[in-house]
Amino acid sequence: MSSVPRGFLLSVAVFTLIYAFVSFLFSLLISFGLFVIFCSLFVVFISYARIPAPSQKVVEEILGLDYYEVKSEDASNLDKECPSSSGFVMPIVAHRGACLDAPENSLTAFRLVKLRGVHGVELDVSLTKDKVPIVFHDEVVDRVTNGAGRVVDLTYEEIKELDLSTKFIFPQEFSLERIPKLSEAIDLCLDLDLRIMIDVKEPDSQLADAVLAEYKRRPELKKRAMVSSFFPNIIYLVRLGDPDIVCSMAVRPNFFAYKDFIPGFGPSHPRFDAWWKHWGACFLDQLLEISQYSFTPYFLGLSAILSSHVGVDIVKLSHWRSQGLRVFIWTLNDPVAKKYCHEVLRTPYLTDTLDL
Repeated sequence: MSSVPRGFLLSVAVFTLIYAFVSFLFSLLISFGLFVIFCSLFVVFISYARIPAPSQKVVEEILGLDYYEVKSEDASNLDKECPSSSGFVMPIVAHRGACLDAPENSLTAFRLVKLRGVHGVELDVSLTKDKVPIVFHDEVVDRVTNGAGRVVDLTYEEIKELDLSTKFIFPQEFSLERIPKLSEAIDLCLDLDLRIMIDVKEPDSQLADAVLAEYKRRPELKKRAMVSSFFPNIIYLVRLGDPDIVCSMAVRPNFFAYKDFIPGFGPSHPRFDAWWKHWGACFLDQLLEISQYSFTPYFLGLSAILSSHVGVDIVKLSHWRSQGLRVFIWTLNDPVAKKYCHEVLRTPYLTDTLDL
């Protein structure tokens, strides 16, 4: 039996190597081509699906001149101007109607804000069991009322019987304070010529619908109010429903994975018991942390960022401002922190008290 010639074996080996190399290059080109096609389709989708931000002129009608760009010596004078004028600034926003000065998110609180000469209020939106939008912050009513239970388990008829004044730090200063409907709060704030930050507390699309219904009922909100939420889907739904609505995104480190963030200690009280939900929320937090400086503002058409005071610094502020975003910091109640925020960071803030 004759042996196979060595040259033949060498030729087969060389051919095999060349074939493998060419196949590798071909598969690489196909993979690269598919990657390019995918990226192109993604860019086309983003360009089509994104919602451009409203004009800066409209943003200024709501938020006033950019406090960061106003000279320090001019800011105090402009702050005293009527918000209906063309040259006001809004360095302070009353968080939940300045909830240390009056029962939080109450109509009385909003009236007192106006009396104190502050132009802006922040209020929170929740839905009752029978889907009535109310101005309320917590998931349960226990902390600030004489009632008990979850908001989503109570009808509006039950909610309106509760008293916000009973657990206020100075209950003797206030009589019966009801939890207002969203429509009642908006009507009052518009009558008082206050600027409104409407904070949507949950990722429920029905809340987005409720907010859109108010804008349809009171079209002047487009020049008097800004919608804010931690949840990008809410912002997108609101702006998809009406692209003229000015929106901001609230941010806080580890928001989706943890209920609280304690300065000096870090995140606490995980939102989820299941490990896979927790790690999924952690991944979402990291994704939003990265995207909030570029992609998210571009895609949602944001006009502002409402940043927690935890972890905020000049670098982050610079990133946001480079995107043309206004920045507000929440929630500052310490006089030194307020002074630092205004004089060093040149940034407006939300506060629970107007006394300090």
